[in-house]
Amino acid sequence: AGEWLDELSSDLMFDQALKQAVPDEAARGAAIAHMKAAALDSLESRRQHATRQQVHNLAERDRVALVSWITEALTHVPSKTRVLVDTLDQLELARGHALEELDRIPDEAGLHRALDGLRSLRDKLVSTNASLVQAQAQLDVLESERLTLLSEMRALEQNLAEHAESDRVDGLVHRTRLALDDYKHAQLERRASEFGRAMVDVFNAMSRKQSLLTSVQFDPGSRLFTMLDAEHRRMDAAKLSTGELQIFSMAVLESLRATARKQLPLFVDTPLAYLDELHGDAFLSTMLRGAERQVVLFATDKEMDEQAVERWLPDIDFSYRLEYDASTRSSAITPVPTQAAPRATAGQVA
Repeated sequence: AGEWLDELSSDLMFDQALKQAVPDEAARGAAIAHMKAAALDSLESRRQHATRQQVHNLAERDRVALVSWITEALTHVPSKTRVLVDTLDQLELARGHALEELDRIPDEAGLHRALDGLRSLRDKLVSTNASLVQAQAQLDVLESERLTLLSEMRALEQNLAEHAESDRVDGLVHRTRLALDDYKHAQLERRASEFGRAMVDVFNAMSRKQSLLTSVQFDPGSRLFTMLDAEHRRMDAAKLSTGELQIFSMAVLESLRATARKQLPLFVDTPLAYLDELHGDAFLSTMLRGAERQVVLFATDKEMDEQAVERWLPDIDFSYRLEYDASTRSSAITPVPTQAAPRATAGQVA
């Protein structure tokens, strides 16, 4: 309403009819300002009279009971009292008429009738007063019940406010848990997709059959991986050869490292025990030349002969030979010179 009055005041300043009626611009502006102030005062007065505050939303049964009690207190009892008051007024009027009759009737018989009428009026007055006292007692009882009901309503409001706050917190915690579950599920699916792509790349890089594995799918519900070949048939890891199983296990470790985005060191025992020369070269090329973190190989003489060691020495930072002495039941560790300068290991021990 205030914004509307501002717009109306601006429009009235340029209203042609008002300009003709009040040519002076200052007088016209003062009149419009006075009108706006009077309208605002009227609106404020109406707003103050229209202000209401809801105390409490009652159940239908409680609302009906409350309305009944308030009706009894504000309608029935006052109406009964009003009837008694009217009766008293009528009796008083009758008494006045009786007194007038006494003044006009001086004989003994008229006096007796007047006395009898006064006695009757007195009895009715006593009865009416007794009824009035009883009605007042009922009104006091209803007022006491009203105050008790108001106290119970305030207690219920406080209880409802506490429960509402508790429900709000519980709902917030529940929504937070659902959001975290959704985020966890989304992260799991994204990481599973990244793992599947890395698994395919690493496995095919180390395998002679470059297209043996085409996709790896992960089910977050069952936590199971499904491998598919070039013809989209499910691959059974149990049917892989021993060398393929080793390649598979190394591909799983390398894919987990890539998915975790952590340059964790890799320790491999007998890396070439089950791999032929072609797969061994592919494995060493992927693990040694393609890795960006430490790789520690525990190889036997059969896996890494002198020719293989010489061939891979340029890609090795540190090399040691372990020779077991049966007499001392211990191994002697001899460093083997390498041709590569030691690279940074990010605080890891080579």
